Amino acid sequence: MPSIHDKHRQRLKQRYRQFGLAALEPHVALELLLGYSIPRRDTNPHAHSLLQKFGSLGSVLGAGVEELLSVKGITEHSALLIKLCGDLSRRYSIKQLEGNVYFRREDEAAEFISPIFKGQDVESVWLFCLAGNMRLKVYRKIYEGDVNTARFRIRDITETAFRADSPKVVIAHNHPGGSCLPSSADLDTTWRIRDSLASNAIELVEHFVFGEDSYTPIINCAGDGRGRGNGFGKGV
Repeated sequence: MPSIHDKHRQRLKQRYRQFGLAALEPHVALELLLGYSIPRRDTNPHAHSLLQKFGSLGSVLGAGVEELLSVKGITEHSALLIKLCGDLSRRYSIKQLEGNVYFRREDEAAEFISPIFKGQDVESVWLFCLAGNMRLKVYRKIYEGDVNTARFRIRDITETAFRADSPKVVIAHNHPGGSCLPSSADLDTTWRIRDSLASNAIELVEHFVFGEDSYTPIINCAGDGRGRGNGFGKGV
């Protein structure tokens, strides 16, 4: 026999189908989503607990799996469902912008890159290949792990830039759950990458380090000891 929760859930589905997401309050949207991972139970308390902990629907969808699991009643099944929805939303939003994105300013680049690292609990390195006018051509994850380990290969950056026919690149990596302050190893790696790319007529415009809530542009902040900043604003 259908339970009272099944009937309530069906009404939510009908409301969403008829009026869309705008007709659902944040806790109701979460309640409906959790219904797909928590069958035949009232998911309203779980939805409220998530919003109370993270503050907003966007923050819930941007949370990491371990953070979500810390909320009472949220199982791994539910945590993975929430994270998947957040990741899909971010990927779709980014894809919508492809072909019409320019990194003319530092803040434009950071605004585009930041969602990629939202909620990530592992360190990864991303490469953004630019045309001469700073239009974003392609971008991809080139490494997962510490940018300063021996397994990270600068050659992969050069080869990807060559294939994209890009004279300029931006690199970004994250410090999951930590500070955006670059380590001395991050600085050394940045100068090695820039020198290697320069020998192949490719400019490293910037290397961003993203922390939990902010970012640091290494080249702009640190320079290289000769008063040179990053290449934003050039070639526009």
